[in-house]
Amino acid sequence: MRFLLVLLLFALTHNGLAQQSAEFQEAVAAFDSEDYEASKTLFQTIHKGNKEAGSAYYLGRIALKEGAYDKGIKWLEEAVEQNEQSPDHYYWLSEAYFGRINDVGMMKKAGLAKKGRKAAQRTVELDPTHRDARTSLIYFYTQAPSIAGGSKEKAKEHANILLSHHPKRGRMMLAMVYSSEEEYGKADAEYTALINEFADDADIHYSAGMHFQRRENYKEAIRMFQKATDIDPDQLNALYQIGRTVVFADDQHEVGIAALKHYLEKELPENVPSYASAWWRMGMIYERANRPDEARSAFESALKLDPDHKEAKKALKEL
Repeated sequence: MRFLLVLLLFALTHNGLAQQSAEFQEAVAAFDSEDYEASKTLFQTIHKGNKEAGSAYYLGRIALKEGAYDKGIKWLEEAVEQNEQSPDHYYWLSEAYFGRINDVGMMKKAGLAKKGRKAAQRTVELDPTHRDARTSLIYFYTQAPSIAGGSKEKAKEHANILLSHHPKRGRMMLAMVYSSEEEYGKADAEYTALINEFADDADIHYSAGMHFQRRENYKEAIRMFQKATDIDPDQLNALYQIGRTVVFADDQHEVGIAALKHYLEKELPENVPSYASAWWRMGMIYERANRPDEARSAFESALKLDPDHKEAKKALKEL
């Protein structure tokens, strides 16, 4: 009888673990398919039943997707406590700390930046090839003031390590560091090497275009953005930047107008400039091309889409 009871208990326990595993897999599948609401509900249910099941990590990731960095920090700190050997747990915790910086007062920013750096450092200690954590550290060391731990030398050191594991990202980061130091010749050389090595990569040409735009080499910037759209006609940021660069250059007006018209024909995701901004840029090009009626029409189109568009309002008033 006792043997049968043991078997029954084992069967019930094993069935519970299998059920939990199935629920966890369902929650992960919902997360991977970007159904974050469903995933969140499933993981919350799992977490209530077993706080050690690994749900805290995913609940933290979902919080970051929602922009709730404070909640993300709490969940991901719990996840790290449960698994101190996971590079990804530390990486996403670092992202939560860095993301929270813009939501707090000046006194708290330094503390969050320090925590973010430490979490990213722990990530690359556990996984020296971790591309995204290494990238975060490069941005930190490049952008932070020296009093807060910023260091161009450390940024270069991490960029060179990244280069050895992920050549494209590493070279892009190295170019960024050189550009931040105004070592433009070295930055140009890195972008030239990138373009030669990744000739069919639209993102590389887009990044190079932004580099040359910042340097006010507008002709080369436009050429890079055009190359990006030749490779990938749906490179929406490159299309928009052609128009934006033409405004700065006050040259190649028809090229800019054509690019923005093409942009306006596309379905835009959330992470690119709005239709209203595209109309505003087009109005600026028309104005520079001494075509005031078309400029006025473009500014009015921008304001129909976004009545609060400050730049379009100002441009229309000054026209």
